Amino acid sequence: MPPFQRPRWQDLSIVPLTLVPAVVLGLAVWVVAVVLDLPGWAAPPAVVLVMGATVWTSLHFRVRRPLLVAQAWITRRVDGDATARLPVTSGDEPGRLAASLNELIAAAFQ
Repeated sequence: MPPFQRPRWQDLSIVPLTLVPAVVLGLAVWVVAVVLDLPGWAAPPAVVLVMGATVWTSLHFRVRRPLLVAQAWITRRVDGDATARLPVTSGDEPGRLAASLNELIAAAFQ
């Protein structure tokens, strides 16, 4: 049995990669609101806006971009490019999916 190894940041699931920065930035905005002594009604909307923008941006880069790359790869394969391979850029879900698709196509065309 291999010894316990902490996963690298790039190899974590999409959920912690999305939620951890959102929570950290939300707490930072809350601390800034307390330090600046903003009215009690101003901090919660600011925290929600910052956390929402962080989640949206993270999902855009971690889910949508790999899907667009996969779509372009499928189009190249359909057009007859037999050497096209999906880039495996991480160990998270999209990265493992890309590696599996590369193995599937390599096995199918041997």
